[in-house]
Amino acid sequence: LLLWEITEEGLASKGTLPAADTKPEGFVAKSQIAMAISGDGKHVAALDATGRTHVWNASDQTLAFAVAASDEIAPPAAEAVPAADADAAPPPGGQVQFSSDGAKLLIGHRQRLRVVDAASGRLLQQFDEAATVASAAFAPDNLTMAVGRVGAADNAVLRQYSLERLIDAHEGAVASIAFTPDGAGIVSGGVDKGVHLWNSSDGSRLRSYVGGESAINSVAVTRDGQRVLAAGGDSVHL
Repeated sequence: LLLWEITEEGLASKGTLPAADTKPEGFVAKSQIAMAISGDGKHVAALDATGRTHVWNASDQTLAFAVAASDEIAPPAAEAVPAADADAAPPPGGQVQFSSDGAKLLIGHRQRLRVVDAASGRLLQQFDEAATVASAAFAPDNLTMAVGRVGAADNAVLRQYSLERLIDAHEGAVASIAFTPDGAGIVSGGVDKGVHLWNSSDGSRLRSYVGGESAINSVAVTRDGQRVLAAGGDSVHL
């Protein structure tokens, strides 16, 4: 990738991504098929032919983070249709784009559309498509996404980003979740043996219960909302 700065005299070269003669940890050089720059100009995202995405700091050409390629999902046979020209090679497909608020990064490759946190690369939401993603873009609301696809009967679709928040609830897998009867709370149990009560409106932790000696496999809340049950190993906690 080549980087330039627009000056009064014209274009001034800022170097390459990665910087010449360097190989940052986590970087694997492959053919680049799509790129995007954040609205504030601080970050550059590049999608390569394997589906791996690298996000760079534009100021010093260092690698901020990399997003691994997702597993490809085969399209349902009923939804896939032959290309208009069977002899023509299909386009490589793929797109990256930052949301206008700079908070999210949209990655479309093969048959999967992903939204990741633009600061860390953490997966926020993903969609499995019926055919190869050729193009994708955020609407100005940063929630609606338009997706262009190759080889599907409905080759353009709209997707809606719907994730409200992430809760870092447990160390390891969350094995069971239950709402309180009024919907204001969420009880979770995990393989870390913990049981927690969360505020469903803002994701804050309201209370932690004493767990057992084994991973918690199931949680439940009584109808009156006064008791929490948790099962793990050979015991049930009330």
